[in-house]
Amino acid sequence: MKILLLIVFFLLISLSDLQSSIALDTITLNQSITGNQTLISSGQIFELGFFTPLGSNHSFLGIWYKKYQKTVVWVANRQNPITDSNVVLTIAADGNLVLLTGAKNILWSSNASKTVENSVAKLLDSGNFVLMDERNLNTTEDYVWQSFDYPSDTLLAGMNMGRGLNNTLNRYLTAWKTAGDPSAGEYTYGIDIVGLPQFVLRRGSVKKLRIGPWNGLHFTGTGLAVNPIFKPVFVSTDEESYYTYELTGAWVTRLLLNETGVV
Repeated sequence: MKILLLIVFFLLISLSDLQSSIALDTITLNQSITGNQTLISSGQIFELGFFTPLGSNHSFLGIWYKKYQKTVVWVANRQNPITDSNVVLTIAADGNLVLLTGAKNILWSSNASKTVENSVAKLLDSGNFVLMDERNLNTTEDYVWQSFDYPSDTLLAGMNMGRGLNNTLNRYLTAWKTAGDPSAGEYTYGIDIVGLPQFVLRRGSVKKLRIGPWNGLHFTGTGLAVNPIFKPVFVSTDEESYYTYELTGAWVTRLLLNETGVV
């Protein structure tokens, strides 16, 4: 009898471990994640969940490399740290992603300008966390909301830095306040399109460094005119102006603005 109970015990433990290790990349309307639960992109490249920075007593919802879990590339609730162990990430009735406390207070929301009835959220292999209509889950990039439009301190391949459609969205990097505090720090790094487009590093409102301008192939002064890893791309039209880069292979890359203003 003791042997049978022991076998049942280990079987339950094994099933529990199997369930927690299944790599789900999507949240639907009736699903949520909490505690140490995570989403993992289909190619096992990025992971989304709750993390606590080294030396901090607060937790945050973020995205990091699956193989390099200390390398956080995006933080949702930068200005509103989690102090409630019962916080969940879910999709609200209005279709938005929300962080809810145990008292059902909204700690963070995607606050999408438009919503759909059947919202799903998916973590992509690019590191982009997107909200879309479930009917378009595997067929389109018509996102209702995406984390790539709200960068933290990191630019990943495929992210756009600069002005979005109709110049309604300005995407730039904002450094962490300290190495253990992902709230907005003093430094920002983005594209200045006044005159010839150029990168500008600011400390507060003060311009500390300029890199450029764009010469049609790359931004001068970066030292990265020709390289085998990525291809820089700059798009400028009447409706949008942004910089991005495309990888030439299966490289792990990121552009980071750290808390001291170093890019």
